[in-house]
Amino acid sequence: MLRSKLASTLALPALGLAVAQAVDAQEVASPYRFIEHKQNLGPIVSYLFTDRGTAKLGPKSGLAYGLQYSIQLSGPIRLSAYAAYFPTQRDVIDPKAEDEEARVLGSEDLDLLLLGGRLQLNLPGARTWNRLAPFVLAGLGVAMDPVGDIGCTATSERPHCQLAQTDRFKFGTAFMGQLGVGTIWLPGQRIGVRLSAVNTIWRVPAPLGFSDVDVTLDPRPPSTDWTNNIHVTLGLSYWF
Repeated sequence: MLRSKLASTLALPALGLAVAQAVDAQEVASPYRFIEHKQNLGPIVSYLFTDRGTAKLGPKSGLAYGLQYSIQLSGPIRLSAYAAYFPTQRDVIDPKAEDEEARVLGSEDLDLLLLGGRLQLNLPGARTWNRLAPFVLAGLGVAMDPVGDIGCTATSERPHCQLAQTDRFKFGTAFMGQLGVGTIWLPGQRIGVRLSAVNTIWRVPAPLGFSDVDVTLDPRPPSTDWTNNIHVTLGLSYWF
């Protein structure tokens, strides 16, 4: 009788251990992890593949540098704001040149400031899938030339100053509409890497003189030329 009770006492822990091991063996690690922190901030670098418009007046392709902030609004919805500096150049176009080879008079610097806000929908919700959080986004913003036209003097040799006043291009401030896709990689809970591709629509305005009767451009640009510009952005973010 005593032996039977002793055997039963020793068997119970062993049985419990065997059951626990069997349960562990059947468990499958989930690829989903909840994102613990709601906000993030970090630097971004973008390459802009620009469409310069019908008359090739707009900014050339190049790198932009900036900062982006993002906050979770509810579940899979995030709101982000960013500012970026886009130092580039543009061609100076003579719309009345008789020879196409003489159409481009040279290049001018064009430094743009890009400001915008975006709504982002994380496809896995407020979680990552295999440490990735793919998303789609839509946004609005402005692209502006904060310096503007610095003017021309009688002795200026700038290509821009070789044109008549009405033929001189000014980028000004342009409305931006955006649609894009991307993903966030979160190897931990604090540091993340963001990659996105965004189509940005902005307008390239034609100077008033581009509608004159003696313009030799073919085709003539519309007064407001809406263009598609692709931004490929890589960012580093700190989550808090």
